[in-house]
Amino acid sequence: MRHTGIRSALCVALLLTFSAPAMAADAKSATEVRRDVPTAVKSDRMQYDAKGQVVIFEGDVYVQRPDFEMWAEKITLHLRKKAAKPGKAGAGQGADASGAAGQSGAAGMSGMDAGEIDRMVAERKVRMKRENRTGECEKATYTVDNAVLVMEGNPVLHEGENSIRGDVITFYTRENRSEVRGTSTKRVQAVFTSSGDVNPLGDKDAKPAPKDAKGDAATGGAAQ
Repeated sequence: MRHTGIRSALCVALLLTFSAPAMAADAKSATEVRRDVPTAVKSDRMQYDAKGQVVIFEGDVYVQRPDFEMWAEKITLHLRKKAAKPGKAGAGQGADASGAAGQSGAAGMSGMDAGEIDRMVAERKVRMKRENRTGECEKATYTVDNAVLVMEGNPVLHEGENSIRGDVITFYTRENRSEVRGTSTKRVQAVFTSSGDVNPLGDKDAKPAPKDAKGDAATGGAAQ
């Protein structure tokens, strides 16, 4: 069964949990993951396949959460495989002609419930923004269980004037750190224009390399 929406301002203000987890402000619960953060999704078209348990948003897709924003030409939500709950209020409703959909209508699409998201796949002209860090790639996959975002297809991360590129960039959202992999034909490229106090990989505690007597960054090797 499929549903389509016109400018599916399916503000899927469902409490979808596919994005980077929000951390509690209290120091005692700083590592606790909140799974009730509201997520809004807007697009030109939307399809929901109950049998395949996927929701596809296409055309100028925009995702907004309190902790990050994302843009792409296509975003696919893969739902967890489980039986639909009978008697769900508003089942079968989609976005109306004005482009708006109520929360109950979005949540009631043939049994799609909040919290059932397994992973999200964004494709084509993907852009992301989180605080002062931005990223671009052709494909981004976010997995809920481990809260890991994998960027592929010419991925690049920017923070201020600093940037880093590679073949694959993996962002561990709970730890706020990234790993960049290169290949023999596509090596990791980094550009740092600050003194080192800003790090696009996410380690805010990173310090600049120590300098030798001549004022050059120490490399750890013998002088040539």
